[in-house]
Amino acid sequence: MKIGKNFVVIGAGDTAMDCARSAKRCVGTENVTVVYRRAFSQMPASQEEYEDAREEGVPFHWLRSPEVFDADGNLTLRVMELGEKDDSGRRRPVATDKTESMKVNTLIYAIGDDPDEVQMNDIGLEVNKWGIVITGDHGETNLDNVYLCGDSRTGASTIVKCIAEGRRTADAITKKEDKVWERTEVLPFVDPDERVAQIQAKKVNILAKPSARKYEDIASFGKTELNRCLECNYVCNKCVDVCPNRANITVSTEGLKLFKDPFEIVHIDSYCNECGDCGHFCPWEGRPYVDKPTVFTEVVDFENSDNPGWLLQAGKLTIRFNGKIEKLSVDNGKITEDPAEDLSRIRFYKLFEILFKKRPHLFGPMDSMV
Repeated sequence: MKIGKNFVVIGAGDTAMDCARSAKRCVGTENVTVVYRRAFSQMPASQEEYEDAREEGVPFHWLRSPEVFDADGNLTLRVMELGEKDDSGRRRPVATDKTESMKVNTLIYAIGDDPDEVQMNDIGLEVNKWGIVITGDHGETNLDNVYLCGDSRTGASTIVKCIAEGRRTADAITKKEDKVWERTEVLPFVDPDERVAQIQAKKVNILAKPSARKYEDIASFGKTELNRCLECNYVCNKCVDVCPNRANITVSTEGLKLFKDPFEIVHIDSYCNECGDCGHFCPWEGRPYVDKPTVFTEVVDFENSDNPGWLLQAGKLTIRFNGKIEKLSVDNGKITEDPAEDLSRIRFYKLFEILFKKRPHLFGPMDSMV
């Protein structure tokens, strides 16, 4: 590829790191730079990806937002500064009156993008005020026999949700074309073999029809898909997987009747750079970095947060529970105060005791946590 000597990547996620490192390997490239509108501490890329890019000689320009890229290859960057927190909980980048200029041969956007509203309108599709195409529940647009699924319909999402979008849309099209293909209602969670048997039992009156073979195929397909399911309704560790700093951890609660799930998620405040990845990828629409019980190591961090959680210093435990701050006594990792009969508080106390017993270093000073 003839991409020129000067190459700039906009963004600071793992994809941006991949773009920059790939560009370094292209013949003729001399300068590859990553530009990001937020601060280093807000970078969503994993530390390993970032360090690999730095080792390969990729410089980073933080708090710089692209503003103009003209036909002569002049890229104008607006200098930003951090302001108040936005809806994601991160401090919002705010434009200053300063700009910088770079000479660029190739510019790559490695960021989340929005649908092309103009193109959608040219096709004849209706869009809302956010530029998202207006559809029915299963992707039907205002144009006859035109369906849409994925990010252009829902906004930025995950691969798994896009796969689900495709499945729903395919089902809707099939149902419209062939009325025999009626979707069965959603059944409560049971063993996969038992669920397939339930589906087959509900369709016994239809199986006698000439289209019976289709339902046999559906049952076989359904059984295969159920066996692939990761069962996030039972245990979901997505926020642990996607965190670049390992600021979300799982704590085993298996066998304890207090807890309905075999694992609980705990957030480590001092590891978190508030990149928002765990909130973006949460299949339950939560924001683990602000919702989950949190271990704090510094008073100032505890005071600057609204998270439920624990701060242990000199044998005294400060907690925030249901928005209320309390100081409790701890004896050998056990909270001595009686939580009465409030089950949610009992679970909160027990989770601290489990975590303290298994990973006591998390409650020490920062240097002990490494």
